[in-house]
Amino acid sequence: MLSLIPERIAPAVSLASHLGRGLGRIGTDTLIGRLRPLPRTIGDLDAATVSSLIGRTVTSVALIGGDAGTSSRARLALTGEDVPDSVFVKMAAETVATRLMGELGNLADTETRFYRQLSPELTGVPHCYGSGFDAVTGRFVLILEDLAAGPCEFPDTLHPIDADRA
Repeated sequence: MLSLIPERIAPAVSLASHLGRGLGRIGTDTLIGRLRPLPRTIGDLDAATVSSLIGRTVTSVALIGGDAGTSSRARLALTGEDVPDSVFVKMAAETVATRLMGELGNLADTETRFYRQLSPELTGVPHCYGSGFDAVTGRFVLILEDLAAGPCEFPDTLHPIDADRA
């Protein structure tokens, strides 16, 4: 009977650790997030910030459209020197509950590392123009190839793809 206690405690301790880390990052972001280098919202992505993230001179940034889910997402139109006409941006979610859910899965760090380290070796993955992850606040930014600017389709539950095109 006593041998079952460690088996039951370990998962609870692990979950508590994840929750604590996530709450700590979100709390730190609330207190000092504006002092950290990464933008906090899509609206904070100005030409200077995008230039810094992609390593190219961007002269203007305009919002094409966006939505939110496990992250804040937007399409941005860019002008500048050797920059794409548009990009797709993913950032930390704006709501605390959604951010905490992402923290439980360590989504921001994992996705940022995927695009930095693994995606250049793969085909069929959107090109990453630039990214950033702040381990102190849990904030991240991914600036990706805008697949919606090309021939890609994005089916959903209201507009599903048929079996022949799947």
